[in-house]
Amino acid sequence: YFQYLFHGNVIEFLFGALIAVVYLKGNMPFARSAFWLGAIGLLMWLGGVHKALDLPIASEWGAGVSSALLIYGGVQYRRAMPKWILLLGEASYILYLSHGLVFSFCERLLAKIGINAYAADISMLGLVLAAIFVACVLTVYVERPFRAWYKGRSILPFKAIISGHSAQKNRPKGGFKAKNKTKLT
Repeated sequence: YFQYLFHGNVIEFLFGALIAVVYLKGNMPFARSAFWLGAIGLLMWLGGVHKALDLPIASEWGAGVSSALLIYGGVQYRRAMPKWILLLGEASYILYLSHGLVFSFCERLLAKIGINAYAADISMLGLVLAAIFVACVLTVYVERPFRAWYKGRSILPFKAIISGHSAQKNRPKGGFKAKNKTKLT
């Protein structure tokens, strides 16, 4: 059981979930320090400092924690970011979910014309760009419309769940209906 609970992908997902909870609560202490600590940690990880010092650190603890700190600190700059950067951030989860399928599809497509997708840096860059493009398209044309459709149908707004409101305590008389919305305070 613990091998699944503490798997690297689960831990990295939990980092993101915790960052979202803290962000939605509105108080983000030490955000600027976290940003710079994460940036330095990620640069050290990418530079191979852990290998040079012969430290057996798994990626979710080396790159994962550094990335989480970087993102935690980076959300404070949300308003200063260009829209295309915000789109990349919004598309990141779809990218995480779909990149394997995109890589596999492109690899098979390229193999039909005699190109090994993983043989050269330029073809690998093409795979990454294709995956990012697909994630952005899915975000704009699938995820955003779905979220807009679903927003009016949820039982309790997400912010109310995060802030600790109970569905039973705030249930309007007559039940929840799309046309009978109740604002939570």
